[in-house]
Amino acid sequence: MWAEGSSDGIRLRLRVAPGVRRPGLGGLVDSGTRLAVRVSARPTEGKANKAVEDLLAKALRVPKGRVRIVRGHRSRDKTVRIDGDPVALAAAASLLPEIG
Repeated sequence: MWAEGSSDGIRLRLRVAPGVRRPGLGGLVDSGTRLAVRVSARPTEGKANKAVEDLLAKALRVPKGRVRIVRGHRSRDKTVRIDGDPVALAAAASLLPEIG
């Protein structure tokens, strides 16, 4: 499962493609276990990670400070935590694969 809820937020499992021309969200990959995310930032000095956090904050309409990468800082496979109401976030996250 690519999205998991907890008592105070959700976690999303991602597959990130940095350095692309057209940033955005893709569909589900790895047999539906990860959401594809494309960012134009290069993976140097944490720029791609910051771009991932910003893109998800915008897509989920939450403040940027509520989105943070908690696993996979140096990998294309990442886990991101979004703090907030888990029910509302899960509903918004369920639409993400269709946005890309």
